[in-house]
Amino acid sequence: MLYDKTRYDPKLMTPKNNVLPWGSKVAIIRDEVPEISSIIITPDTVHKEKALSGTVAAVGPEVKYLHPGDYVVFGSYSGTNITCDGIEYNVMKEEDVQAVVVSNEVENG
Repeated sequence: MLYDKTRYDPKLMTPKNNVLPWGSKVAIIRDEVPEISSIIITPDTVHKEKALSGTVAAVGPEVKYLHPGDYVVFGSYSGTNITCDGIEYNVMKEEDVQAVVVSNEVENG
């Protein structure tokens, strides 16, 4: 069965394998958590936190509102983390996404 190429972004996938969610699920690549300066003392829990935002890499066939490439925000306990060819994806239900972030910047050119 071929997968509809409008449902995933090849730039966000690996050359060998693709994570292609089913139903109303989306696969998201989380943002990197920035390193914290060693000068500031922070609790260990801060270092273990994962980003609560990322880019949609692929969507299932029943997803209505999200598209590959959308930048989204989601809850801290949303989804299941899987790793494929060294890329970590968070696969979650479409309704677990809290918001889509839309840039207001206008390109000059």
